Amino acid sequence: MQNKKPLFIGIALALIFIFFVNGILQYLLLTLLGTEVQDFELTVFGLKPVFQLDTTINIYIKSFLLLSPVALTVLFMEGLFFLLRKSFPSSLRFTAIVVQVLLSGHLIVSVFYGLIELVLVPTNNSIWGKLVELWGLEGSEIYVAVFFFLVVLLGYLQITQKRLLQYLSENKSK
Repeated sequence: MQNKKPLFIGIALALIFIFFVNGILQYLLLTLLGTEVQDFELTVFGLKPVFQLDTTINIYIKSFLLLSPVALTVLFMEGLFFLLRKSFPSSLRFTAIVVQVLLSGHLIVSVFYGLIELVLVPTNNSIWGKLVELWGLEGSEIYVAVFFFLVVLLGYLQITQKRLLQYLSENKSK
């Protein structure tokens, strides 16, 4: 198999982003927006800053700060698509595709796990539980929010899949 080195590099880059870079970028974003980070926590989903939201911050900014791990992953994935668009079929493109697939899988697992946890235990302390508490959702409103998040996630993943298949078919044809 000639693509072993780019495969291992892609796996390493994805794991580094998931476990460290995402948390560091979230920390920088929180600090930039004036939120005090109290501690760091290493979870299954990576390094995570522990912070208390300031009550004077706008509800939309609070929502963005809570969803920043997901938003940063999506931004990184879009940056990889920019790299894919600018590169020609090579080991760099193969590495970017591997990272893209692994980040998509991480996004699926982390969001689905959080949403399932939210449905089972609506008062949990995850980002989704904090978001529900922030918006004051109760009862069936939580299920509507979960459905909305799932539709958005599945829609984004469908678009991502079509874009990735385009680059995979280019790799096969050349």
